[in-house]
Amino acid sequence: MPNRPITAPNRDLFLPRGTRLVDLPGTQREADALTKRFPKSSVYTRNKAQESVVKATASQFQRIHLASHAFVNDAAPLLSSIVLANPTLSSGDDGFLTAREIFDLDLWGVEVVVLSACNTARGQVQDGEGVIGLTWALFAAGCPTQVLSQWAVDDSSTATLMTRFYDGLAKGTGKSAALRQAALQVQSAPRHSHPYYWAPFILIGDSR
Repeated sequence: MPNRPITAPNRDLFLPRGTRLVDLPGTQREADALTKRFPKSSVYTRNKAQESVVKATASQFQRIHLASHAFVNDAAPLLSSIVLANPTLSSGDDGFLTAREIFDLDLWGVEVVVLSACNTARGQVQDGEGVIGLTWALFAAGCPTQVLSQWAVDDSSTATLMTRFYDGLAKGTGKSAALRQAALQVQSAPRHSHPYYWAPFILIGDSR
């Protein structure tokens, strides 16, 4: 979004030489909200949020929520990825869950996947296939609904939006209506009135 104020870390993966990934306090807030609203949830944070865990357990869940940094590869969209925990040397993983790897998951029993990171709705337009990227990989893996971002999202406001989104789901509100209500609640805060903060996420697929 043009002319947006950037006053806090966002979830894009941009690493100037010699720097490290910044911590994202908002992602822990999202994990805490999920634990509170859905006590039977399996929550993996920090070192436990391993790529191998996602691959091994993704098919077991009704909903999947990944909150982290993201890397979008416009030249090779199937290499776009969600950044996960630093893997052990023996795991064979690199800590990046790519669109190509998501494509190989079994998500036919999953109701919705939320990618709470930057630019996760982006991809490369290809004739006959649509937008190739993370969302394409999720559909190909069998997931009917995704919540994805259109630009580099603010960490704090995203945590608030996701918390409100799950408030709605916990009350039985449909996914599309819950996301809309969450966006309106974020918008009502004067410091988050710019669309950059409340409108980055879209729902693709089954909205019920």
